[in-house]
Amino acid sequence: MNFKPNWVEINLDALTHNLSYIKSITNTKILLPVKADAYGHGSLACSFAAQKAGVDYLGVAHSFEAIALRKHGISIPILILGPIHADDFKDLVKYDLTPSFPQENEFWAFQGFLANRNIFHKVHIKVNTGMNRYGFPWKDLDTLESLYKAKNCIVEGVFSHLACSENTENPQNKIQINRFLNLKKQLSFSSSVLFHLANSGGVLNYPESYLDIVRPGIMSYGYSPNQKPNSNLQSTMRVYARVRQIQKINKGEGVSYGLKWTAQVQQSIAAVSIGYGDGLPRSCHGYFCGNDEKYQMIGSICMDTTMISNLNENLQDSDVLQVAGFPENNLSIEEVSNKAKQISYEFTCGIARRMQRFYIFNGSKLSWDELKPLLGVGHV
Repeated sequence: MNFKPNWVEINLDALTHNLSYIKSITNTKILLPVKADAYGHGSLACSFAAQKAGVDYLGVAHSFEAIALRKHGISIPILILGPIHADDFKDLVKYDLTPSFPQENEFWAFQGFLANRNIFHKVHIKVNTGMNRYGFPWKDLDTLESLYKAKNCIVEGVFSHLACSENTENPQNKIQINRFLNLKKQLSFSSSVLFHLANSGGVLNYPESYLDIVRPGIMSYGYSPNQKPNSNLQSTMRVYARVRQIQKINKGEGVSYGLKWTAQVQQSIAAVSIGYGDGLPRSCHGYFCGNDEKYQMIGSICMDTTMISNLNENLQDSDVLQVAGFPENNLSIEEVSNKAKQISYEFTCGIARRMQRFYIFNGSKLSWDELKPLLGVGHV
């Protein structure tokens, strides 16, 4: 079927631009988080584009996310940022995946697993400096020193995570950064391992947090963690949908489920082929753009459809409308997610897989099948 009711464009050139910008301001190694399907942008496409762009590491939350990347041919290091279970141990070795450990039990279990097989494997250690999600207590120097002395677990890195880095007025940022820097000074092995702390907010706001690696997630995809568009970043995702039907309704008639919106005059309205089943949150309000005009969203968003006002009667069936990812029309991902009372992470992660993806690569718009050979994507 050639006709597409809605679709997403993922601009890999924009991703490469953003990674280059991050490199220019940090001059460090870069770990690109590609967990949760690269924040909804497509983990395979983004991982291969990042590998081609020279990124040093990829980051995922779970081992199965990393295994899929390895099976398709990703060769650069992949750090599993989430906790590890004993069931993961064989796959960590088989697929050369770097685990991170936030507590002792799993670390020493993995050490024993490796020792029994007389093999060695790189690991990272997660430290809790104040976010209180995962990690060894930042004051527990003795434990951290003992982990480094393990024979078969080769500690390659030590890291922590900033809880409030998008908000420069929050004093917790300086507290966490100072704790981590002091920890680095006190550990006897600090010169032998990689330290990393900066997420997107850290990269944008706290140069002292750069250290050896930065982990810019949302900003790599072109969005600012403070929910305000950043002119130095290029949006990687653009969402489009088509008009499917236009009709006229009389003054006083309601529209969509619950008939919560009522026409104040006789007017034209349009049904657009995108809804919460495609990832447009039901809480969203605002407008779509097309034909140099803004079209107000009206009524409740349905699973497959959103209704819009067509007061000026400029729309026709099958017209293409811009939904999100267009800062030039005040439809940036940040602005649209704000209107849905979300953050940009939620919006991009929520875009449904049923929406066909197209990719911008080296200036050309490509299907997935056209893109794969250009990036060197292999087969499972």
